[in-house]
Amino acid sequence: MLNKKTIIIIILAVVIFFSSAVLIFFLVKRVGDKAAVNKIDSKIIDELKNNHPEFSDAQLNFYKNTAVKGNTAPCLGRADEDACVSSVAFIKQDVNLCHDLESKNEKLYMECGNGILKKTADAEISQCTPLMGDDYYNCLEAVFTIDNKRLDCLSFPGAETRSTCEDILNYNAAFLSYDRALCKTVKTEKLNQYCLKVIIDKNQDTDGDGLTDLDEINKYKTHYLFADTDNDGINDGEAVKRGLIK
Repeated sequence: MLNKKTIIIIILAVVIFFSSAVLIFFLVKRVGDKAAVNKIDSKIIDELKNNHPEFSDAQLNFYKNTAVKGNTAPCLGRADEDACVSSVAFIKQDVNLCHDLESKNEKLYMECGNGILKKTADAEISQCTPLMGDDYYNCLEAVFTIDNKRLDCLSFPGAETRSTCEDILNYNAAFLSYDRALCKTVKTEKLNQYCLKVIIDKNQDTDGDGLTDLDEINKYKTHYLFADTDNDGINDGEAVKRGLIK
C-alpha cells in the first residue's frame, strides 16, 4: 500500500499537471486570437476607418478584436452598440451579423447589408450560376434581399452585378403582373428563360389542343406540352368537349 506521503505527492503532481495544461491551453488560445486578429484584412480596417473618421483607435481595436470572436455579443450594452455591430459585420463581411440592428435601427441595418454586399455580391452570384430553375432564381433573390427588403441595385460598383440585380427586379415585376412580354426586360439569359417558363401567356396554347396552357395547368390538370395527356387517342380539348375531362 502507498503511504500517506506518497499519496500526497501523487495528488500534487496531478494538480500541477492539470493546472499546467489549462495554462498552456489559454496561452495557446491567446496566441491564436492574436494571430487571427493579424489575419483580418488590413484593407477592410483601413476602409472602415476612412468611412468613419469619428471612430477612435480604441473603438477600432475593440471592433477588430470582437470580429475575431465571430459574433456581436461583446457589442451589446455599449454606448456605441449599433456602430459596433455594423462595424464587426463589415470586418467579418457577414451580412447575417447585421440582423442585430433590424429591430433597432432599420436605416443602419440596410446600410450594413448594402456595404457588405458591395464587396461580396459577385462571389455570391457566381455560386448561383451552376443552379437551375427555382434554385437559380431563389439563390439570386437571396443575394439582393435582406429579410424581404430589396437592396439598391445602383449601390453595387460592378456593372454586371447591377445588371443582375435589375434583372431580378424586372422578373419580379413581370411575375407580379403576370405579363410574359415583360420577360424581355430580363437580360440575363438563364433568368430570361426561367421567366418565359414560369409566366405562361393567358391565351397561349403550346400543344395546340384547343385549351390554353393556364386552363390545362390550373383547371383541367392536363399537360400543356402534350395534346393528348393520357395518350388515349383523343386530344385534351376534344376530351373536355365530350365531358371526359372536367
